[in-house]
Amino acid sequence: MNNQTPGSAPKSGGWKTVAIGCVGAMALTCLAGVGAAWFVGDKVKNFFVGTVVARVEAPGNGPFALPAVTPGPEGKVSLWIDMNVTQNAGPLTGTVEVTSNGRAVATYALVFQGRGTGCFNPTVGSGSSMCVNFAEVGHTLRGRVFLFDLPGSARGTSVVVRGSLLSPPGTTVNRAEFQLRK
Repeated sequence: MNNQTPGSAPKSGGWKTVAIGCVGAMALTCLAGVGAAWFVGDKVKNFFVGTVVARVEAPGNGPFALPAVTPGPEGKVSLWIDMNVTQNAGPLTGTVEVTSNGRAVATYALVFQGRGTGCFNPTVGSGSSMCVNFAEVGHTLRGRVFLFDLPGSARGTSVVVRGSLLSPPGTTVNRAEFQLRK
């Protein structure tokens, strides 16, 4: 006995629809991942496989200097800060100057402010940035923040990153290590 009405197609199993949907979702996820990697490119590489070329601990309310010779086939390096700061009163501020072969090529102002802002790139002032293991717990900011790619850094170039961090009373710099990463 056939329960089909004349002119109707036989019903197919629901598992085929689910399987096609899952394959489609995986394909879209892969495409989104490839698109994101293409969009942020080198910064993702710095996150996961970048290595520290040079580093210096920056004291609160004091100057620091980070000299290096750029490595790699293109010499491209980025400046990061690995920080642990307790802010009870105000932001941690500072300046960074980059010199390349003895010539000043860029100057940046830094402002690290907690209180719900999370991780951000202070040199650009964006609301989000490339951050690794970053946490804002209470008044403490902790983690590594991408600041900028060094301009004028062809392979073998002598670069120096100089600057200072200024912490107001009530702001304690537990750790502020500037890192050049390739």
